[in-house]
Amino acid sequence: TPETVTEKLNGIKDTLCNRSGAMVVYAGEEDSIKANSEYAEAMFEDIPEKPRQEHDYSVLMTDKLNRAMPTGLGINFNGIYAPLDVLGIDYTMKSEVILNLVSDRYALPGLRNKYNVYGFSYTSDPNGIYMCSYRDPNVKETIDFYKGLGDSMRNDNITQDDIDRYILNTYSSFTMPRGELHDAYWAAADYTNGTTSEVKASMMHDMKSVTTDDIMTYADVFDNLYENGSIYTAGSRELIESSAELYDEIVEPFDDIIIVMD
Repeated sequence: TPETVTEKLNGIKDTLCNRSGAMVVYAGEEDSIKANSEYAEAMFEDIPEKPRQEHDYSVLMTDKLNRAMPTGLGINFNGIYAPLDVLGIDYTMKSEVILNLVSDRYALPGLRNKYNVYGFSYTSDPNGIYMCSYRDPNVKETIDFYKGLGDSMRNDNITQDDIDRYILNTYSSFTMPRGELHDAYWAAADYTNGTTSEVKASMMHDMKSVTTDDIMTYADVFDNLYENGSIYTAGSRELIESSAELYDEIVEPFDDIIIVMD
């Protein structure tokens, strides 16, 4: 009901409208910083300060479920995700190099060129590994791609020279200057969240240390990703219903209905 929505929105506002622990990070000329500081202080004076509760966000994690969400779209987002503890690996920047290789060597030719998928994105962070196709006219073909990714890597004759090219590409994308203001801002952000130069050096070292052995290791990781991760699709009702055997649940977001698949 409108009253329920209003109540929940007010709850969000009350949670976010709190200056406890807030900070403003500036990057710019000294005079501009000084002028903006006055406005920031005035803004904070109008925001209440309340103790912040510690929250255990892990309770939001659900068990492995493959879900689909039909929408009015004629195209799809097809994704797969698993946390690192499920995959049996620790967070390392090696994953960035491997995922760069996967995107360029398998996803773009295998999904875009063969099945007309517009794009493919990936993320590796301390929470897990995530991959997703977008503006995807398919469902089964993309899920089959995820299923066969480990074997694609095992059957590919990847040399150390191939890997070195992806190391160079990934390394340069992380170290490339992006402008004085951008780099200054993120240097301040790194300082506030404890990302020291030593941490960054260690991350870069991991990135440069990928070998052919890691290809075989991550082939097993991607097998595990498919077998124990969660698949999701948002998009075409027709394609979702014709692929219903892939999902544990089909969620009807506009009707508050969840269809549990046998």
